Amino acid sequence: MEPRPTCALCGGDQSRLRFAKQGRDFLECSRCGLVWIDPLPTPAEVETRYRTAYSTGEYASFASAQGTRDLISEHRLEAIRDRARPGRWLDVGCATGSFVAAAVAEGHAAEGLDISREAVEIARENGLVAHHGRVEDFEPTQPYDTITAFDVLEHAIDPRAFVKRLHGWLVPGGNLILSLPDVGSIYPRLLMGRHWFYYWPDEHLFYFDRKTIRRLLEEEGFEVKRITRAHKPLSPAYAARNLEAFNAGLGRVARGLVGLLPAALRERPLRLYVGEMLVVARRAIGKR
Repeated sequence: MEPRPTCALCGGDQSRLRFAKQGRDFLECSRCGLVWIDPLPTPAEVETRYRTAYSTGEYASFASAQGTRDLISEHRLEAIRDRARPGRWLDVGCATGSFVAAAVAEGHAAEGLDISREAVEIARENGLVAHHGRVEDFEPTQPYDTITAFDVLEHAIDPRAFVKRLHGWLVPGGNLILSLPDVGSIYPRLLMGRHWFYYWPDEHLFYFDRKTIRRLLEEEGFEVKRITRAHKPLSPAYAARNLEAFNAGLGRVARGLVGLLPAALRERPLRLYVGEMLVVARRAIGKR
């Protein structure tokens, strides 16, 4: 039997198989509890995946739902308004720039970064400052006061390297704000198990809970200030359509149930908890 790969968080070489899904093993570190898929995709495979993700790929429906994207961005801005440090902001994984636009409209010096060239071009067409590139290659001209990365860390092939890079882009005392799936939430633990919609092979590579994300951030020079549930304003119809991208079977069931609702309720945004967490951390002063 081949040895299990080492854990990207604690370096442990003992892991257990949680389950297999769509040709990938979901492994859990026996020492720290980090969950990841095996085998991981290569950087080239990831870049190919995002090349057309916003036109014909997994994120096409998200990209076309401008109203929903704007609502999510405004909700996120409200959630972090009192926790973000004023000054220069960078939104990592900015997609087509909805959050950047919301921040700029409120008077912040905000810009974005994304691996998808087509998403960045849309953001630029809308008058936003957006950079195309990978976190591994991007070099800011000046440090930032606040960096946001909403629904991004779970996509990183090397989450420690990702966090380390963002740490280096912040001023001492600057804030890092993340949202990401919580593998310790009620959805995978009790309600859905392996059918949890965020168990999405090839797309979501690593799965953290509150304990493991705190460990990663603290080991990379951050002080974790707050970890709480993250919510999103989603209409039942939109939620059902996107659930189908994560899990076709569950999506069809959800779409059928949503179809029973009155039309006004189907499109009414609701503040939903879908198993994500919001993490606010501060680059510790005096630490490199």
